[in-house]
Amino acid sequence: MRHFNYIFFSIFAALLAVSCEKPVESNKAEEKSPFSIDTSTLEFSFEGGEKELEFQAPGDWTFTSGDDSWCKVSPSSGTGDGKVTVIVEELADDQDARATKIALVCNGLTLMANVSQSSNPDAFYVVPSSVGIGPGETDFSITVFSLTREYEITIMDEWMEEVSREGDPKTGETVTFHVQANTEVNDGAPRVGVVSVCITDDSGTCVPVIVQQAGRYDPQVLAFRFTATWCGYCPYMDEAFKTEAAAEPHFEFVTIHGGGSDIVFNEGSALEKAYDISGYPTGILAGWKEIKNYTNVSTTVNSIQKALDSFVESFPCTVKPSATAKIEDGKVVVSASVNSTIDSEYSVAAVVLESDIVYPQKFYPTSGSPQTITDFVHDNIARATLTESIAGDAFEAKAGEPVEFSWSAPVDAAWNTENLSVAVWVYSGYGDLASLKAKRTFPDNYIANVCIVPVE
Repeated sequence: MRHFNYIFFSIFAALLAVSCEKPVESNKAEEKSPFSIDTSTLEFSFEGGEKELEFQAPGDWTFTSGDDSWCKVSPSSGTGDGKVTVIVEELADDQDARATKIALVCNGLTLMANVSQSSNPDAFYVVPSSVGIGPGETDFSITVFSLTREYEITIMDEWMEEVSREGDPKTGETVTFHVQANTEVNDGAPRVGVVSVCITDDSGTCVPVIVQQAGRYDPQVLAFRFTATWCGYCPYMDEAFKTEAAAEPHFEFVTIHGGGSDIVFNEGSALEKAYDISGYPTGILAGWKEIKNYTNVSTTVNSIQKALDSFVESFPCTVKPSATAKIEDGKVVVSASVNSTIDSEYSVAAVVLESDIVYPQKFYPTSGSPQTITDFVHDNIARATLTESIAGDAFEAKAGEPVEFSWSAPVDAAWNTENLSVAVWVYSGYGDLASLKAKRTFPDNYIANVCIVPVE
């Protein structure tokens, strides 16, 4: 019995000892990490703004932004714990939501925080804000983005009209307009119109789109006349060209004597090849259309005028050459300038011409025997090429910015310097007018404009 009581007492004492032991309480505050950022994400609205970011750093530190064009950190360096200001610029309506990271670097360690900016839920914008088009009849398009608000379009100019809308404004609706040809000849000056895209609520929000249609020049139309002194039918076309030039102020011509002619222009063979010249005489108007020869001169004149009118109507002139020429130190010296109403690629050619050359010419009258006209007067005869190629030297032009050129060629002792002139013409690619190409084998450009000036 005593033994049992002893055991019971021992167990009770042990339990009492356990139940009376006090727990150990820590008086220490929870320790912070010596290198940390208080938040890993900063979110901004489309309006942008500033937010503070606290951090702990055990030494010298630097902050850098992944895209400081719109997200900046200030200050960007320092020592020890602190806080910086994250500055985010306003997000434009035509910009999508964006995100970047900012990095805290200290003692070779790096911590990152994410910065994001949401787009404007009521965004409304139009692209592009301005449109440049050529002088011909054409279409252009703009894209309207509007997430929540309806819009309307107003056009004040009669030469433009809306023709279609495609797509969803929330993701971009394409609006297409038709533009009439700019037929006004105003020395290349453009005409300007406005398309207004306006929200239909009371906010008064409108976005103007400026439409600038290139002007056009009043062109001089150049024709080549391929001929030879031995060609008996050539005087008919010679008379037709001279008659047309006297009656039509927009008509100019250059005479190219080919193989076997006593006043041959050897460099003209490149043009003969380009225009498939198989016999004389042959006329080529604007590098575009062949002019046939008739013994009835008025028939040829009428065909020239018809082709000229068609060319001027179908090919809006966007380029204009000008030049001066003089004799200096035994050379023909030329200064030229080319203006364009559009940004485009062209080629320029320049040739020395001589007129009033009296030289025998074979002639086949409509009746009777062949004749030789001993005092035949040859005009606008190509004598020398000033440019590297008679087919044109390539150049680029910007709208409204003249391109300058200078050339020279030795004066041949056989030339009459009193009767010299210089022709400068500009080739233009067909581009959107390719369907108007009169002959498939002709070059892929036409002669847009020419000037012929006397050599002083």
